[in-house]
Order: sequence, then C-alpha cells, then structure tokens
Amino acid sequence: MQLKALLQEGRKRLISSGCESARLDADLLLMLALNCPRSFLITHDNDEINDRIVFRYRSLISRRMAGEPIAYIVGYKEFWGLPFKVNKEVFKLYWCLETIYEFAEHVDITVIKAIIKQ
Repeated sequence: MQLKALLQEGRKRLISSGCESARLDADLLLMLALNCPRSFLITHDNDEINDRIVFRYRSLISRRMAGEPIAYIVGYKEFWGLPFKVNKEVFKLYWCLETIYEFAEHVDITVIKAIIKQ
C-alpha cells in the first residue's frame, strides 16, 4: 500500500469517528509507525509501505478512534516548547497550566513564599 493511500485511510477513519484533529492525528500516528519526521510523509508519499507498518498504523488509528488521547499514544506532550513524557498515570496537562505558568513568571518569589507560610 502506498504511503499517501494509508494516510488518507487513517484520516477518513478518524473523521468518521468524530476526531476533531483527524488530519494532524493521522500524520502523527503514521510518523510514529514509520519512526520518521513529517517531511518524510510529504517527500515519500508514493513509497510502498510494508504490511508490518500498515498493521501497526491501523492499530494506532484504532486506539485514537476509541478516544485514547494522542499524547498517550505517542508517549509525549509538548508544553511551552518542551516535550514531556506522558502515559495514563501522568497528570494531564490542561490549558489552564499555561495561564498559571504565565502568571507565575510575573510574580515575585517572595510573594509566593509569604502565601505558602500562611
């Protein structure tokens, strides 16, 4: 099966499951299955993909279709430009953490220490 056909299949399956980020997720999962950068998906779209990789990719797509977060599947989540390893046991990174982080950047450490001592 050609890479572009496999990628299209994954996107369609994710769209049919209601995944809002189907295109991105399909790309990320194929990158994981192939252990390659995104540029490879573009420059090798006519390459034939072996059955082992096809099976792995379809398994990853099925996990995502079942609602498993993409971060759990790929094993990391980027936060402020840094990749953090994640799994089902790790605290989920919510968008509000970015707000807290931004706030903390502008707070004097002595204020935080005073709050903690109370």
